[in-house]
Amino acid sequence: MYDLLELYAMPNREDEPVICVDEKSKQLLQQRRTPIQARPGAPIKEDYEYRRAGMRNIFLAVEPKGGHRQAEVTARRTKPDFMQFIVRLVEKVYAGAQKIHLAMLKSEVSAWKHRRNQAQTRIEWKFTRQDADHKLSRHYVS
Repeated sequence: MYDLLELYAMPNREDEPVICVDEKSKQLLQQRRTPIQARPGAPIKEDYEYRRAGMRNIFLAVEPKGGHRQAEVTARRTKPDFMQFIVRLVEKVYAGAQKIHLAMLKSEVSAWKHRRNQAQTRIEWKFTRQDADHKLSRHYVS
């Protein structure tokens, strides 16, 4: 964790960017019924039912201090797809960089999970039904 915090504390340098890389699978959904057009200023009314329309993967690279994001949607989430994304980052987006710091966190997250499980660290939920009612009551339909 400290290594990562030290990395994030580095000054912004175009020749040595710090880039956070992540990926996420997303399910594609399709409406089963045509949404109902609403009056001006009101949202569209959509049905809760949907049809599954496949999966896609999103690779994302964020340069926090440089204010740059690079995203790519792929049909699959394989190691070659990930490597192609990284190669495009290095060769096209950050071609002028002398050194690139990639933060991907997999081993750090795994170590954190292991430590938390070994210590049997518990979570004490403090958000109650009453809290939910108070916070979300404006969204309830009567």
